Amino acid sequence: IEVRWLDCSVLSDFIQDPDPCKAFQGPADLILRLAKGPVPADMRVRPNTLGLAVNTKQGGVFAFIFCSRVEELVQTTGLPFSRVLSCALAHEMGHLLMGDRPHSSHGLMRGDWDAKDLRYMAMRPLSFLPQESALMRPKLEKRLRSGAEWKGLVMVSGQ
Repeated sequence: IEVRWLDCSVLSDFIQDPDPCKAFQGPADLILRLAKGPVPADMRVRPNTLGLAVNTKQGGVFAFIFCSRVEELVQTTGLPFSRVLSCALAHEMGHLLMGDRPHSSHGLMRGDWDAKDLRYMAMRPLSFLPQESALMRPKLEKRLRSGAEWKGLVMVSGQ
């Protein structure tokens, strides 16, 4: 998977046409935005929510990671920021690729990571369950066959 990082938190010295931070990606692309500020109150997400995927039955294109929430979890658990962030990113990608499938009872796609998940995460990143991987593969293949040019995963940092 090709990953492109775009920093949309700063204004560039020149105008790019098209602006990569505002351009809509194709249906096969996944866009994960790293939101640096506090979670807006009007989003109405639970206090322990690290991210949010904008989803449909077929899957999604956009997801958000709330970096302030990741940092809070890091401070309370002592886990490395990179470990928590990578698991949160993978979790939201799972939502984008699996569509409206509910959370798992354990592991990476668990709705709320419990103490056992966090202890495991301290040793190595959480992973998808085999049945979750099996659900994602055909949905990703369908995206790739959609006729759109696939640019890959776009990671956007900003706001």
